[in-house]
Amino acid sequence: MSAEPAANVEQAIRLLVAAALLAGSLYVLMPLLAPIVWASIFVISTWPLYVRLRRRVRSVSAAATLGALALLVMFALPIALMATSLVDLGNSALAYSRSREWPGAPALIADLPWIGEAIARRWNEAVADVPAFLASLRQYEPQLREFLLRVGRGLGQSVLLLLLAAVFAFFLFRDAERLGSTLQRAAARIDPQQGLKLLDVATATTRSVVYGIVGTAATQGLLAAIGLAIAGVPAPLLLGLFVGMLALIPIGLTGVIMLPACAWLFLEGQFGWGIFLTLWAVFVVGGVDNFLRPLLISRGSRLPLAIVLTGVLGGLLTLGVLGIFIGAVLLGVVYVMLREWAETPALPPALEQKPDAPADQPLPR
Repeated sequence: MSAEPAANVEQAIRLLVAAALLAGSLYVLMPLLAPIVWASIFVISTWPLYVRLRRRVRSVSAAATLGALALLVMFALPIALMATSLVDLGNSALAYSRSREWPGAPALIADLPWIGEAIARRWNEAVADVPAFLASLRQYEPQLREFLLRVGRGLGQSVLLLLLAAVFAFFLFRDAERLGSTLQRAAARIDPQQGLKLLDVATATTRSVVYGIVGTAATQGLLAAIGLAIAGVPAPLLLGLFVGMLALIPIGLTGVIMLPACAWLFLEGQFGWGIFLTLWAVFVVGGVDNFLRPLLISRGSRLPLAIVLTGVLGGLLTLGVLGIFIGAVLLGVVYVMLREWAETPALPPALEQKPDAPADQPLPR
């Protein structure tokens, strides 16, 4: 066997061994992929704040511990608030429904074609005897119990994922500089000209997308809580938290919480506050999304809102809640990379014609 075929065989063996090792590593890491991605997104997004914290603390391990605890507090606090408030809100809603006389079905509902009469009849039966209506719902107890079990299982998995993400965030914070230098060397080896630039683009895009999605959702939730509190709606903080969670999906889902709150005010006879909350929900809570999200996203990279929206919806459908961020970040990074590649001159700088050179002057060789 000559030297050249032998070298080709050895190269093929190396590639097969590397591919096998990579596949095995991915298989082992697959159950932990979600918390690793959560931790990575959190570390990239909060890195400027972590740098300031590390300068003050002057201890890498202590700063990394505080960063991991910040991840726990940021996500565990809303979960705890929801768990404690939902029970009280449910009991209050049940007591309220038993003590109040509900109006009959509006004529607009009854006049709906095909289904209006059935809905109006069911509505009137429910408001005529609320306890009997609640008792009729007992046939759905198995489905409700199964739903509650799924919710509890999901919350347990979320808590475990959060704990693992905090652990990985600690190591990522602590070893970020070493990992960053390794990534830079790998990017430079893959593409010596554009590798480092595209790595910076990926980091900036990740940060801007997270800021745009989370920052806008948090602002909408806060504004919703303020409006609900001013209008006198019960549990404004909890409802504002739900608004913020729904606002992570930028398709106008905040109305799922705000519109029933407005309807409750109208049913209570508080027409002035109902009109106020309706205008607040449409122009303040809903309107802030039109300028704040593009502003925050465009600070790190010029991403069209359609790219972010497509990534959010596609990621949500394929990967669940985690996909909201992963989908938007992936599409954003790919879009920016394609844009950078398209804007890169096709010819080397030495072969490009200078703007002030005559048209008939030959290019330098």
